[in-house]
Amino acid sequence: MSLRNAVLKNMSGKFKRAGISKTSQWAELYRVLDGKPYGFENYPWAKIISDTKGEFCVMKGSQIGLTQLCLNRSFKTIDIDKDSVLYILPTLPMANRFADTKFDPAIEESPHIRNMFTEVNSKTTKVAGKAALFILGSKSRADMKGVNVRDVYIDEYDECDDNVLKLARERCSSFMENKEHNIGIFSTPTLPNYGIHEMFTKSTASRFQFLCPHCDSWTELEFLDGDDQIVELKGDEKRYGNLVICGEDPEMPRILDSYYITSCCNKVLTHEQKKSVLTIPTSRFVSDNPDRLIEGFYVNQLVSPTVTADIIARNYLQALGDPAAMTEFKNHQIGHVHEDKEASLRWADFEEAMTKSAYSSIPHGVPNRLITIGVDVGKKLTYVVCAFQLNKSANIFKSSHCQVLEVGELDHFTDVDVVFKRFRAHFLVVDAQPERRKSMELCERFPTISKMCFYVQGQKNSKEAQTPEESYAVTVDRTSWLDGVYQRFRNKTISIPSDITPQFYPQLKSLVKTYKLDRYDEMKATYVKTNKNDHYAHALLYANLGFVLSYSIKMNIPLADIL
Repeated sequence: MSLRNAVLKNMSGKFKRAGISKTSQWAELYRVLDGKPYGFENYPWAKIISDTKGEFCVMKGSQIGLTQLCLNRSFKTIDIDKDSVLYILPTLPMANRFADTKFDPAIEESPHIRNMFTEVNSKTTKVAGKAALFILGSKSRADMKGVNVRDVYIDEYDECDDNVLKLARERCSSFMENKEHNIGIFSTPTLPNYGIHEMFTKSTASRFQFLCPHCDSWTELEFLDGDDQIVELKGDEKRYGNLVICGEDPEMPRILDSYYITSCCNKVLTHEQKKSVLTIPTSRFVSDNPDRLIEGFYVNQLVSPTVTADIIARNYLQALGDPAAMTEFKNHQIGHVHEDKEASLRWADFEEAMTKSAYSSIPHGVPNRLITIGVDVGKKLTYVVCAFQLNKSANIFKSSHCQVLEVGELDHFTDVDVVFKRFRAHFLVVDAQPERRKSMELCERFPTISKMCFYVQGQKNSKEAQTPEESYAVTVDRTSWLDGVYQRFRNKTISIPSDITPQFYPQLKSLVKTYKLDRYDEMKATYVKTNKNDHYAHALLYANLGFVLSYSIKMNIPLADIL
C-alpha cells in the first residue's frame, strides 16, 4: 500500500468514527456476537433503548438481549467518547462472574474491542487508554468513591443495595452540569411499588408494541392471569391475555399446541409471524406518561424471538402451587411484579388482633406471663414490650400467645433501662447493629437476661437461635423468624392494644416476603423493605425471640428442644 493510500485509509477511518453518535451504529460496526456481526434483527427494542440518552430505566423479563445492550453502551462510551463507565451488579461475586462470562467473551470475539483495552487482568477494572470500565458490586462503596465516570449502568437493580442509585449519581456528578451523562437502571421486577417497578411507574412507562401482521394495528403481547382476566375458550383452551394455554398438564403433549393471540383482531399469531414483525419499521414504544422526565421501558419475554408460546405455557402451569416458582415465572419471564397472598401482613388480620383494651388498662406486671422487650436501633430506639403466656407445649413458640403491652421510641440507650424496670421484664433483646458497642453495654447492665441479635440469611437450622462464644450475642435466621412473627397474626396468637400508634401497622406491612436468586442461582425466600421504616417489625421479632430465650432459662430446657 502506497503512503498516499495509507493516509487516505486512515483519514477515512477517522471520518467514519467521527460520524458515530449512536450506540447502535457502533455496535453494528464493531461488535461480534456468537461468531456473527452484531445486529438488531428480531430485537428492535434493543436498538431503541441503545440510543436513549440521559437517565432511564428498563423493567424487563429475561432473555431479551439487554445485557449485550449494556455492554454495547459501555464500549461505545469508552471507545468513541474516551470516558469511563461504571457497571454495577448486586454483589461482587456477581460482578466477577459477569466479567468472566460476558465481558471477557465480548473481548475475545471482537478484534476491535480487544485492541481497545490495554489492561484487563483485573476483574473489576478494565483499562482502555485514559478511560476504564469498572465492574463492581453494589455494596462496594469504598471502591466506588474513587471512581469518576460519565455513564453508570445498574444491572438487577431490585437486588442491589438500597443506596446504589444515589451512589451512581454521585459518581457521574461532574458530567451532570453539561447533561452529558447516562444512567441506565435495568431489572426484573419483584414487588409492587418497589425498586424498578416504582421507578417505572414514575417514568414515561413506555411499552413495546408491533404492527399486527393480520390487520396492521399496533398491538402488544401481555400475560394476564387475574381471576377476572382468564377467559375459557373452546374445549381445554384458556386465554391469559395474549397467550392461549392448551390443556392443564404441563407434561402432556397437548401443551405444545399453546399459541399467541392478538388483542386487535383476535387472530392466532404464530411464532414465525411474531419474529417477522420484530423489525425496526414495524416496532415502537408507546408511553403512558409522555410528560415525565425519566424514560422508562417495559419489555417481557413473550416477544423474545427464542421463546415460543408453549414454553411460557408450560412454565406457568409448572409454577402453579409453588410460590417460589411462580415468583420466578412472573418476575423473570413475564417481567411482572408478584406478591403472594401471604407475603405481607393484611389489614384484616391486624385489625382482628386489636383488642378493646387500651395501654392504660393493661397492668405492667402480669402474673404467670413472661414479659420481654425488643429494641431496634436506628436514629431512634424503637421498642416493643410483650407478655407471653407460659406453656409446656411441644412447640412453645407456635402455641404461646403474645400480648403487646406497649410500643414507642426512645432517644438514649439508658432510657431502655427505665422501660425494663417499669415493666419488671424478664428478658431483653436488642439489635446488634449499627451501635454494637452501645448494645453490648446495655446487655451488660442486664447480665444473663439480655442478648444482642445478629441476623443471617439461610441458616441450616432455620429457626434455631445459635449462640456464639460472645456471651451476649445471638444469631438467628431473619426470614424464618419474620415468618414466625407474621404467622401469629394469621393464627390469632397475638393481641394488640386498641390505641396502638398509627405507625405500627405500616412498619409491620413494610416487610414483604418474596423470592430471589441467591449466589448459587437458587430461589430463596427473603423479606424486602418496601417503605422507609420497618423498625417496629424488627422490635416485635426481638421481643418474640426474647420470649424463647427467657423460657429456655426459666424452664431449664435446652433451646434446641423448644423450637
